This record gives sequence, C-alpha cells and structure tokens, in this order.
Amino acid sequence: MTQQELADTMSVGIASIKRWEGRIIQTAGMDKLLRQAFWPSERKISVTGNRPLSIERVKLVAPEFNKYCKGSPFEDGDKFLYSGKLLWYADMVAYRDLGRSITGATYAALPQGPQLNNYNELADIIFQSNENNAEPLTKEEQRVIKRVLNQFPGKTDAYHASHKEVAWQSKNTGELIPYRCR
Repeated sequence: MTQQELADTMSVGIASIKRWEGRIIQTAGMDKLLRQAFWPSERKISVTGNRPLSIERVKLVAPEFNKYCKGSPFEDGDKFLYSGKLLWYADMVAYRDLGRSITGATYAALPQGPQLNNYNELADIIFQSNENNAEPLTKEEQRVIKRVLNQFPGKTDAYHASHKEVAWQSKNTGELIPYRCR
C-alpha cells in the first residue's frame, strides 16, 4: 500500500502517514485508525463522518463561526478550545442530517471535552492552510453551522454543553469519538 493509498483509506493527510513512518505522533486514536485501515474487520463506526479530512475546510468554517458567534471562538494561535467544540457539533449534526461531516475531522475525548484529534499538531497547519483551496460549503452545510451557532451563541456555550454529552462522557481520554447521533 502506498502512503497516498493509506492516507486515502484512513481519510487523513499524507503528512500524517509520513510522521507515523518516522515514529512521530502515535496517539491511541491514530493507532485505532491505523488498525482499521489494515484490518477492515475493525471498521465498525465512522470516525471521519464519511468524508476525507480537509484541513482547508476546517479553516473555511472559521469565518462562519466568527460571523455568527458572540466573541470570536476561532483565532490564530488558539488550540481549538472553544472552536473545536463548535466544529465537533457542526460535524456531528452534518453527519446526522446530511450523511457526512463538513470537515472529515476525527475527534478524541480529551479532558477539555471533545477535541480535534491531534489538534496540537494540526493547529499551525490549519492556520497556515489556504481555505480558498477547499471545496466550498454547501447551503445545507451553512445552515447546519448557523443552527449550531444559534444553539450555542456565546464563545463558551458549546464548550460547557459538550461536557454533558454522553458521546464524550462514555469515552476514555484519548479515545476517538465516532460519528453517530448524539
């Protein structure tokens, strides 16, 4: 299997595959994704929301968050403490309502709540990415984002709500949170 084939199978970027081969970054969540890629019997539940990861789409959602949320949840240099929760809700609702996520991101259960998997490594990559290279958001995806932001209008609202979600509470720290109805 080539690096690109593995990246496509796992819905991650080829840079992740190269880091793993160099023995850099190997979280429990990524270990599970690798196992699912090589042993299809372990593929039980979607962890990418039926869409390949698009770093550019993650960044493309940022202006939508900043446009409709009271207080800017997505800012250069942040580590997705607040925006990560909004992104999680938007991806999960899109998956439930539209059959696939907006970004293809994987999410892990971390002490601060649901979070982009490997967010520390991805933050700079996301902020440096060019959202103009992303597939544009559909009208339906924009509506999902607006609905999520109507539910959580303040910068910290989704953060606090996410700590009450069974999908997060039922996972151990570092485990991936599958896409499914909350």
